[in-house]
Amino acid sequence: IPACVPVCFGPACVPVCFGPACVPVCFGPACDPVCFGPACDPVCFPPACDPVCFGPACVPVCFGPACVPVCLRPACDPVCFRPACVPVCFRPACVPVCFGPAPACVPVCFGPACVSVCFGPACDPVCFGPACVPVCFRPACVPVCFTPACVPVCFTPACVPVCFGPACDPVCFTPACDPVCFRSVLYLPCCFLCIL
Repeated sequence: IPACVPVCFGPACVPVCFGPACVPVCFGPACDPVCFGPACDPVCFPPACDPVCFGPACVPVCFGPACVPVCLRPACDPVCFRPACVPVCFRPACVPVCFGPAPACVPVCFGPACVSVCFGPACDPVCFGPACVPVCFRPACVPVCFTPACVPVCFTPACVPVCFGPACDPVCFTPACDPVCFRSVLYLPCCFLCIL
C-alpha cells in the first residue's frame, strides 16, 4: 500500500482481512469485526460478539448458563421439565411435586414419591381405601370401620359387623343392633343368653 504499512492480502493481492500478525482471523466482507467461530464458520452471536447460545439456524433458542441444552419456554422463562425435556408439571419453584400428565397438568395429588395415594379434592389428607374407594376412616386415618355411607357404626378390627356403642364401647347388642344386655365385657356370657 502507498504508506508501506504491513497489511496482509491474499495470494492475488486481494484485500483479505487478517489479524495483527497476519493470522487468519475471520472478519466481515469489509474487514469489520464480525464474530465467527474458530474455523471462520458463521456461528451466531449478538452484535457485540457476546457468547449467547442460539439454535442451529441462529434462532434464539434458550439454553443454560454454559449453553447446555436445558429446556426452557420459547421466551426463556424458567419452566421445569424432565432431563429429557418432557413437559412434566412441577411447582412454580421447580419443586418436584407430582401432578397429572401433560399438557393439562391438573393438580392430581400423589404421595411423596409420586405414588398414587388418594387425597381429597384440595390435596387434603383424606383417607380412602386401597383402590381410592371412599372408605371412611377417622381423621388420623386410623382404621375404624364405618358403614358404606360413612355413618359411624362401630365394627371389629376386621370390619365384622359386631355392634358396639356410639363411642365404640363394648356394649352388647343383638344381631340387628338392638340394645340388649350389658355394657361390660365381663357380662358377655349373659349377653349371649339375652340374645338367645
